Amino acid sequence: MKNKYDMLVVGGGPAGAIAARTAAEAGNTVCLIEKRSAIGTPVRCAEGIGKECLLEFTRPDPRWISADIERARLIAPNGTAVHLDQDKPGNAVGYILDRKIFDRELVWQAAGAGADVFVKTRAVAPIMEDGAVRGAKVISSGSPADIMADVVLAADGTEARFARRAGLDTTVPLRDMMSCAQYLLTDIDIDPTSTDFYLGNDVAPEGYLWVFPKGERTANV
Repeated sequence: MKNKYDMLVVGGGPAGAIAARTAAEAGNTVCLIEKRSAIGTPVRCAEGIGKECLLEFTRPDPRWISADIERARLIAPNGTAVHLDQDKPGNAVGYILDRKIFDRELVWQAAGAGADVFVKTRAVAPIMEDGAVRGAKVISSGSPADIMADVVLAADGTEARFARRAGLDTTVPLRDMMSCAQYLLTDIDIDPTSTDFYLGNDVAPEGYLWVFPKGERTANV
């Protein structure tokens, strides 16, 4: 680990990895740090993404695509279903990813472009000079270090602890947040080309239940 880079990226998720790759491809020296010991874990979403959104940043790869979605279904409490097929105008479709492989591939792309990547490295405080963030104090595999950079990117997720410590207001109003519980279920009867959303207080009071397929008989529920 060097002590000076053109860019320091805090967070090894998709946003941080793509930013690191882009900056490195432009010829900048880049350091990407991730607090966890493994990229892509734990998975913290249902793993769905729109096709157009994905294509803006990378090419689809069968290694990390679990399902190619052709439609969505909205199922009312009485069982009535509304089908939103991809061939109808305005209906966006997407992929269900394997986030563990997807996230790691993006970080590998950043490393392949020349970025230095360090896991088990936590940014504990910003280094401030003249009111600007000039780097970060980090703990890397138990050892403290200072990393200076011309540009510091906080890509540390919804918690945004580093950004908050740097003085940014990262507050997310409670009205914009919802709690959920998700299980990966297998040996279940599903349509592997459809994402299903069940509505009604019997299945999900004041919310909805989703079924995102990850194969012929496996889904995030």
